[in-house]
Amino acid sequence: MVAILLQQNMPRQVALACAWMLLLLLGPLHPVWGQAEPADPSNILKAGATMPDILSDGTLDATARLWFSDKDGSRVFVPGESYEEYYLRSNGQASGGGLPTAALERVQVEIDVRGDVAHVEGLFEVLLSQENATQVDLRLGAVQLSEWSFSDAAEKNLIQPAVEEPGWRWLLLGLPGTARSVTLKGVSRVSRETDQVSLRVSLPSAPCTVQLRLPPNAVDIRVRAEDVMQRTESAEAVQLTVNSSGGEFTVSWRDQAAVSQVAAVKASSSTEFDITDPTQPWMAKTELTIRWHGQESSSQVRLELPPGAQWRSVPYTEFERYRISVWEEPPAAATPADTEKNSPAEKPPSPKASEEPADSQDSQPAAGKALQLVLENLDVARNETIVVPLDWEWTPPSPEEEMLATEVKLPAPRIHGVDQHEGTIDCVIPASYSVVFKEGAGGKLLHQGAVVEKFGQQQLRFEFDRQAFDLSLVFRREQSLPTVRPAYVVHVDRHKLLLTMWFDCSFDTSQQPMELGLILDEWLIQENTARVVDDPTNPFSSTGEVLRVRQVDRNYVISGNPGDAGGYGSSRHVEQVWRV
Repeated sequence: MVAILLQQNMPRQVALACAWMLLLLLGPLHPVWGQAEPADPSNILKAGATMPDILSDGTLDATARLWFSDKDGSRVFVPGESYEEYYLRSNGQASGGGLPTAALERVQVEIDVRGDVAHVEGLFEVLLSQENATQVDLRLGAVQLSEWSFSDAAEKNLIQPAVEEPGWRWLLLGLPGTARSVTLKGVSRVSRETDQVSLRVSLPSAPCTVQLRLPPNAVDIRVRAEDVMQRTESAEAVQLTVNSSGGEFTVSWRDQAAVSQVAAVKASSSTEFDITDPTQPWMAKTELTIRWHGQESSSQVRLELPPGAQWRSVPYTEFERYRISVWEEPPAAATPADTEKNSPAEKPPSPKASEEPADSQDSQPAAGKALQLVLENLDVARNETIVVPLDWEWTPPSPEEEMLATEVKLPAPRIHGVDQHEGTIDCVIPASYSVVFKEGAGGKLLHQGAVVEKFGQQQLRFEFDRQAFDLSLVFRREQSLPTVRPAYVVHVDRHKLLLTMWFDCSFDTSQQPMELGLILDEWLIQENTARVVDDPTNPFSSTGEVLRVRQVDRNYVISGNPGDAGGYGSSRHVEQVWRV
């Protein structure tokens, strides 16, 4: 149009103005293409039209339109929403995740354990806050439901398995402000391992009251630390009332009838040695756990420290649970001749438990032995497990001669009167020692590495499964050899050669002794010629300290005196000049 106006010799500005006026007049008469409904893609395919080229170099064109099908199969366009958002939203609606939820007002669960099956009955109450469909998470993941009942019409309630995690959910309809309840009944399996029995039930996050009914032979009953348990015993069963806030509710106990015919006592210990020097006393702390199986078990056990050990503090008696006293060794059995010689009135008294307190200062053990203690369980039926802390120290045997490597057999307290004793031993050692362990019968290494919370320390953890185990450690101090810078002067005489040597030495203060080995073959060291040079500016001075010289297999070993070394012990290294 503009070209036609220009051909008629109209000015250019006038032609453009006429064209704009014409467009403004004809624009409203044309259909709005941008707001028109897009054509159905299925019709485009039927018409045989070519699809738009929305792929460019393997990527999707950002301006392309995508259609999705609704529940009736019609194409719908989703503006301003990514495919991931649409998928998550539609998936959440399909699984019921989009429904509003309601919090439980009260949960009451009754559990009756019969053999290996626990019968569970739960009452759940909720207060509705809106008229829409509501879902309530009931949990009970490990419970298989057999029946359920509702407080109102069943048509407005539905029990379904939860989608996200094992358990059950409750879908219901009702008016705001109304209270509703559901009662579920089911069974769950009880986990049993020898005499250990446990039951786990997942509860919703709400105030929960759990009524437990356990067999009469259930002992050592335990729940989580945050739960509060009240116990009532009867001849027929053990009844418990536990107040909980929900979550993974767990209760465990021991079946006394499973091991009543065994009547055994089992001990486990965990000992930690704090070692500064392998040849010096080792500080030890032991946590001793003793468990009684069967009411016919002996109520007394005897605690004995290994040879070379002594108590740092004697454990105290815990009243109403156990008593600790000093064990008195019974006198030696009399010979037949002594029996005939002694009259009945002169017979030694029968051994008995000491009435003296364990922490008495007058009680002194025999030479070379520590006090042996007797632990008496005051009520085996109730105090099935007793934990006693032990604080002691052990001095390793002194080596017959000074050696670079020290081998030590690991000690542990001995528990007499038990059927089994197992445990762990931790050794915390300075990193300046290299340690080699030797495993024997009944012992093995569990862990070896640096101690995170202690600088310059290493840890070795061992496990033993019997009281007479065999574990040994070989300690070898990490050697730091001296640094030597030698200088030589040879004087040629008429009949001999005179060799003078200077050694500029740097010794590690943690290594003893300060010495050098010289291989001189046919050379001989003159007496009292090995000295420490006091003045470096006068290397031939004879006023320095005399060094010790000894000959070993035609070789020489020159030793200094660490105590007289200047600055020895105040720094990491000592610098000295030796002249021979």
